[in-house]
Amino acid sequence: KKISNQRKDFHFKLANKICSEYALICIEDLNIKGMHKRWGRKISDYGFSEFIKILEYKAREIGSIVQKIDRYYPSSQI
Repeated sequence: KKISNQRKDFHFKLANKICSEYALICIEDLNIKGMHKRWGRKISDYGFSEFIKILEYKAREIGSIVQKIDRYYPSSQI
């Protein structure tokens, strides 16, 4: 319970900092299942999806825009 609360607090603080600094936030849609196969359970422990929900909530509250980028979009080639 304590670790869960610490992680949630960190996610809220980080989301608040990111949203207050940037007007547009682009995040890549990650293949969590593929990462889970490669690195194991610790990927699930980080709570990526929970952080994304918190980030979107804070962005709506502050007025920033969160845009999800498709995982197959060639962003590294541009």
